[in-house]
Amino acid sequence: MKIPMVLAIFLCVLSGALTTDVLVGQAMTLEYMGRYDCQPGPDHLMGTVGLSGDRALVGGNKGIALVDLKALPVNGTSSYLARVSWGDPRDFTVTRDEKYVYVNTHKAGFTVMGINGNSLVRGTSHGETDVYYEKMCLDGNTLYVAAHSHGIRIFDVTQPSAPTLVGRIDKGFVDAFAIAVDGNQAYVADGAGGLKIVDVTSRTAPKILSGETLATAEGTYEDITVKNGRVYVAAGGAGLAVYEAGKLASRTLYPVETCVESICWVGNHLAVGTISGVAVFEIGTGTKVIRVAGETVHRRGSNASLRFAEDVSAAGNRLLVAAWNYLEVYELKPASQGTQPDINCDVQRVRFLPTGGICRATLANNGQGTLNITSVSVPDSTYSVDYTGGTLAPGQKVPIVITFHGGSASGTIKFASNDPDENPLPIQVFGATSFLDPGESAPDFTIPTLKRDPGTGNLVQGSFTLSQHRGKAIWFNVYASW
Repeated sequence: MKIPMVLAIFLCVLSGALTTDVLVGQAMTLEYMGRYDCQPGPDHLMGTVGLSGDRALVGGNKGIALVDLKALPVNGTSSYLARVSWGDPRDFTVTRDEKYVYVNTHKAGFTVMGINGNSLVRGTSHGETDVYYEKMCLDGNTLYVAAHSHGIRIFDVTQPSAPTLVGRIDKGFVDAFAIAVDGNQAYVADGAGGLKIVDVTSRTAPKILSGETLATAEGTYEDITVKNGRVYVAAGGAGLAVYEAGKLASRTLYPVETCVESICWVGNHLAVGTISGVAVFEIGTGTKVIRVAGETVHRRGSNASLRFAEDVSAAGNRLLVAAWNYLEVYELKPASQGTQPDINCDVQRVRFLPTGGICRATLANNGQGTLNITSVSVPDSTYSVDYTGGTLAPGQKVPIVITFHGGSASGTIKFASNDPDENPLPIQVFGATSFLDPGESAPDFTIPTLKRDPGTGNLVQGSFTLSQHRGKAIWFNVYASW
């Protein structure tokens, strides 16, 4: 089975009401509790949802697992309460009584799954040929589905096990990723098309009331939630977008590192998942939010396994993060109650010239407990680090220098510590490779491209020739499948 993956380098110019207001909120911390490891093979975990009874569902391309949150050790486990191996689950929407879950299976629409104690039972599937369903939401007996360029779908789920399509909008959307409902209005995260507001007073005849366009939108809107009359959007490279409900002009943008992809409530706090980690916000007045906690998801362990915060959800005061190869579980608590250290480095991967060179980096303790770095190991004698370990108090930082003495060796530098989450902390280093190395001139090349037409929103095929773009900043989206 092939799983599409998008790795993007974003160059963004934010022309909206970008704010860097420094507000005073209660400092919080994310204390690591444990993790569920993906099943052997490329079981990339991309969706999760918390359930009652200290349980959670997590989905990857190999299937869906029901896990016991209380039983997850800090060093990880692949054990589960129940598991089904079907679909390509990206998102879960749970009925209030938790007897049924609507599982987004992306290319195959969605499937109804029953939960009977600790058993998972596959039910009916619903979809359309060549229509990709994305995130969904429940409002009473109505299931709303975002369907990318095909708009939105509305299902009656009075009988939860047998959804019935009752309404739809097929046009007017660029790339609907997610939908949230508040009263008679639905709010759609429309990808590069920004926010769309839909009147759903009639489920059978919904209509678009207003919306941003490719020209007026910022970032790429991928997830959305509504609370107390305000709309909060995971806005891709534009960060976190906040609106007064129904007022497009009220948009306020808050920068968040890398690309914001998912969003959820942890109690009264708002958590967002990004390619590089998670950030937690306290809600201020109006459209203001206050960042009060965060966690950087480095690569993990001796093999530097990938970690992306693909999806976030909550189980009480616990934050669940579907992090590609792991389900991470954190407890959100006041910083004054925190006890754990949290190792961090501002560098994760370094490529050197074949002749050698240096890289300056900074190690930090972002946690609330004392960090003890007990050892530093290098791949071989062609690498050295001017730091051998020590103790860092909460908030303390130390500069380090990584030196490559020349050659072709590559590998991983490992920092062993008492961090319960990231031990060892890996930094990947590369000497000469079979690819283009830093400082080398790139030979000219031409590759096929896809470019979105700003007028229609359609993708148009073209080509890119390197020599025709000398002196320009280039933005590449790299797509891979395996």
